[in-house]
Amino acid sequence: GINAEYMGVHIDTKSASQMFELIKKRLKHTDAYPYLLSVLQHCLQMPYKRNGGTFQQWQLLDRILQQIVLQDERGNDPDVSTLENFNVKNIIKMLVNENEVKQWRDQAEKFRKEHVELMSRLEKKERECDIKTQEKDEMMKTLNKMKDKLQRESLELRQTRDQMSDLVVQLNEFSQGNSTFPIPPQLPPGGPFSLSSSLRSSEILPPPPPPR
Repeated sequence: GINAEYMGVHIDTKSASQMFELIKKRLKHTDAYPYLLSVLQHCLQMPYKRNGGTFQQWQLLDRILQQIVLQDERGNDPDVSTLENFNVKNIIKMLVNENEVKQWRDQAEKFRKEHVELMSRLEKKERECDIKTQEKDEMMKTLNKMKDKLQRESLELRQTRDQMSDLVVQLNEFSQGNSTFPIPPQLPPGGPFSLSSSLRSSEILPPPPPPR
């Protein structure tokens, strides 16, 4: 509750019993006490509905008491002449319209807050989508690079297999004596050493004598 001080007495303004006891204590032995009882009797006769559809009557009573209190605070006597010709139905209708306007304002403010919240959530989702799109693009780039690398490696592997197949064929042909490698030339009889020795011996012998 809200604690307040009235003529040096602290009470809880959320407690109806505390406020009533204080008012009763103040007016118990005054000329105003019968009017307090009359006010309470009239309050008991106010229309009542469980769904709260008759709160405007209580609102009107609250407005009247507010004006009385405010006029007293300004140092003026309460002017009840304005209450002589007032129409309760018209005032109730005015209060109903006022409450409807307040409800529409509250509803509009609620919609505005929901709109701001939805816009904020939408912007957040858009940022998340942008991030995901960027991540997707990066993943696609990485995937394309991996595909290119795999294609190059596959091509190199295929070329290597072809080279190995060629080498295997050549090796088989060589092992079967069908090699196409060139045959080296045959050496003279006696081998290279005999040829060189004959050349050396001809160089040592003297020339033949001239003819006669």
